[in-house]
Amino acid sequence: MKVVFYGSLIHHLTDTLLAKVKTPWTAARFLESDAREDLARALADAQVFISMHWNASLPPAPKLMLIQSPGTGVDLIDFSAVPAGVRVCNCYGHAEGTAEYVMLALLLWCHVHFVPAHNSFRTERSWRYSGRVNGPINEELHGKTVGILGRCARWRTWSGSIPWRGSRNSSPSAISW
Repeated sequence: MKVVFYGSLIHHLTDTLLAKVKTPWTAARFLESDAREDLARALADAQVFISMHWNASLPPAPKLMLIQSPGTGVDLIDFSAVPAGVRVCNCYGHAEGTAEYVMLALLLWCHVHFVPAHNSFRTERSWRYSGRVNGPINEELHGKTVGILGRCARWRTWSGSIPWRGSRNSSPSAISW
């Protein structure tokens, strides 16, 4: 099996991924800035292409069977340029991590002194940003209106105690900002 890794997102992971496969693979890896002629030679007999990108500007890949996006989305895959019979796959399992990140980002957004407080504690061993020593007062999410689009599996576990305006099965209520 010949696989081509293309792009800065996947370039550095080639060895890690190859160590996990059980069958022998021949691999070539390219950055977007590498010579197109070398990429063309590699794609001429590649069965697998791993990249976030596929479009008509890429060289022909007559033996290609799979385009694997190493991310959740396929926004950078031009499906009209994908050769007939080639499957396009993406990664999944990001829903929980994304929901966790969003919830943490919302909390950090309210706690504007988090980074300075963290740095102050690490470098000075100082609690000067703490409310216990008259540090600055931080915001809270309580009483704020937060708009969330989409509902993943992790959100459904958290949303039991949060008022919800609208859902997939109903039209959203009017929200006054």
